[in-house]
Amino acid sequence: PAKLVLEEAESQFGSGRKLGFLLSLGTGLKITDAAFADAEGINKRALQTQQQPRKLSGSLFSRDIRPVFEHLKSSITDTEPTHHELEQRFRLVPNAYFRLNLDKGASDIKLHQYKKMEVLREATKQYLRDPEVSATVDQIVGRLHKKEGVELPLNATCKVSSAQTQQPLHSLAVLTESQQVKIMSIASPLFTGRSEILNEFEQRFCERACGASPRRLLRIWGMGGFGKTQVALKFRDLYESRFGRVFWVHAATLDDEQTLAVDIMNETDAVALLLRSSRKKKETLDFSERLYSESVVRELGYLPLAIDQAGSYVSLHECTFGTYLAEFVKQRKDMLSDSSLYPGAFEHNPAVYGTFELSYEALEKRSRESTAKGHAALNALRVLNIFCFYHNENLTGQIIDRAATNSKVDKDVLGDMESIAPLPLLELNNDKSWNSKNYMEGIGLLRSYSLVKKSAFNEDDHSMHILVHCWARDRMRADVFKFQQRAARSILFDSFHLQTRFEEEKFLVQLVQHLKALIDRGGSDDLEWCNPSDRKGNMPGS
Repeated sequence: PAKLVLEEAESQFGSGRKLGFLLSLGTGLKITDAAFADAEGINKRALQTQQQPRKLSGSLFSRDIRPVFEHLKSSITDTEPTHHELEQRFRLVPNAYFRLNLDKGASDIKLHQYKKMEVLREATKQYLRDPEVSATVDQIVGRLHKKEGVELPLNATCKVSSAQTQQPLHSLAVLTESQQVKIMSIASPLFTGRSEILNEFEQRFCERACGASPRRLLRIWGMGGFGKTQVALKFRDLYESRFGRVFWVHAATLDDEQTLAVDIMNETDAVALLLRSSRKKKETLDFSERLYSESVVRELGYLPLAIDQAGSYVSLHECTFGTYLAEFVKQRKDMLSDSSLYPGAFEHNPAVYGTFELSYEALEKRSRESTAKGHAALNALRVLNIFCFYHNENLTGQIIDRAATNSKVDKDVLGDMESIAPLPLLELNNDKSWNSKNYMEGIGLLRSYSLVKKSAFNEDDHSMHILVHCWARDRMRADVFKFQQRAARSILFDSFHLQTRFEEEKFLVQLVQHLKALIDRGGSDDLEWCNPSDRKGNMPGS
């Protein structure tokens, strides 16, 4: 048993002997452990398997007592509580405790069931293919080979009473300054998923043969809140043994080669992160709460930072996911603008809207420059302030193109050529065709700031993350909101040409979703709608 190993080591080598690290090799999780990961679940199983009371049949014990003995046997032979106790004890001392334990019910295979060995062998192969397990093995082997360890005195690991084992080890004074820096820079304890991008990292920075080029570069990019820093920290935690030194440098670069985009989470990982940050367990949720948890991550656009802070809100308020969802709909701007009350895993994390605001401020600052870059930044703000009133998917320059070439376009509604108003986006060439230069500059810069994303199917189509979409409107003053909304509406209406060609009908399919989004947000409040019987087929004017 792992705890006894520590005591035996101290008795054999003395209390001053330094611990490198403790490696625990488990006998495999039981199938029942997967379904009931904690004591409460095991107790619940014991109660569920009890049979209905029977009359005594002359036997020494009633059959009804059997589940109690089974539960007692399971509790005595279960190794997981010891593992969790040690894990908690070494929580603040990274790389002091490692655990390898097959997770496919190995302990349910009895010694005499040798015919199941092939099943066990295949399960072991699958277990070792897991990126985190593979990285842990690499780390263990690397530390053994280099004779590296935490150098923690054995008496600091053993002299912990049973009452203290519930608390993490406090003997951190013996750690060197460099080790304390490592502790501060570890990834969030709530880190979830991201196996695909971690595999990309692993392949990029795999160990190479002697004589091969040792230098490899990889720049990751993505919208604020997507978890770029946490992915990098997690990779460092998993594969630290491959590197002699790890340096963290806060810097900006103009290089655009060897980059890797960090995207939103998939729904499974997003729900798992929400459950961990809210300190809830999936098996304790009823059916409606599970549906609400999926609705919450969808509403937050699968953005890790937003999900982490949402879980913090649920945990602190001790509310349901359904309650959070209702509050979010009513108080979205306030809940996403202030991270001080619900910071998530780390207190220094910015508010969700704060990460987007940094990009806006950078564009706004550049837009004041009398340079080509300043002109492009101004166009980026113009595009952002129009597209945020449409649907966040299928945003296309075709809307601007068609509005610009409409001879009836109302330019008075679109502002002037110098301000943030959208009029310059509708400039024409001498032949009356649309001059797309301003639009292309703007949309390209928004892409580089990760505020919009190009469609994989159509070069001209873009999408905007749902929270960026909301933030761009929520940040506007009331007067600016009204002006930009009317301008967006005017451009959308002017893009409609009353024709019966197939191309026109195809465009109208896209136009409908943007029109609906505009109307749903009050974009039709000051309109006088046409009477269909009087002006059949016409779009309303602005």
